[in-house]
Amino acid sequence: METPATQSAEAPEPAAEKEHVNPAQLLFTQFLQALREVELPEVYRAKLSARLTELKPELPSDDFQRFIAHLRSYSAATAQLSEMEASINDMLLDLIADKVTEYSALQMVLDTSAQEAEAIARQHPEWFDAAKTKSRTVTTPYGIAKMHASSALQVEDEAKSLELLESAKAQKAIGKREKKGVGA
Repeated sequence: METPATQSAEAPEPAAEKEHVNPAQLLFTQFLQALREVELPEVYRAKLSARLTELKPELPSDDFQRFIAHLRSYSAATAQLSEMEASINDMLLDLIADKVTEYSALQMVLDTSAQEAEAIARQHPEWFDAAKTKSRTVTTPYGIAKMHASSALQVEDEAKSLELLESAKAQKAIGKREKKGVGA
């Protein structure tokens, strides 16, 4: 005879699970049985019994039983997917650990190549002159290169510049209110 400790994980579901027993109905029935064992004056017992009969949970429909079954399947599949994703992540970390040196070397090649290509392109601005080449791009067998030139804005007194910007913003807001006829 198998004890609960020796039963396999794939033991058949209990009969209550197969019959889709409504937990609310089961709890309600157990409560009524316990109530019968308690000594109450007949007046209270009658009132309580009448009230409980009004509250008695209905047995779920077949649709509700199927709904519960689908939620059970969904929950089990979600748990299995979580376990699988954890296992896959562990395998990925092992793979990355094996390839970290090669990965780092390739990253260095990317960085060095990009820096060198940019330095050469800056030495030849004529390659990207739209007036001479009809385009600001250079087409190569390895892709299209495009040069974006921008200049930094140099400000002598940052605090004064911010003050002027705020003042201009305030003046613009006052002008809008005056156009609408709203007082300042």
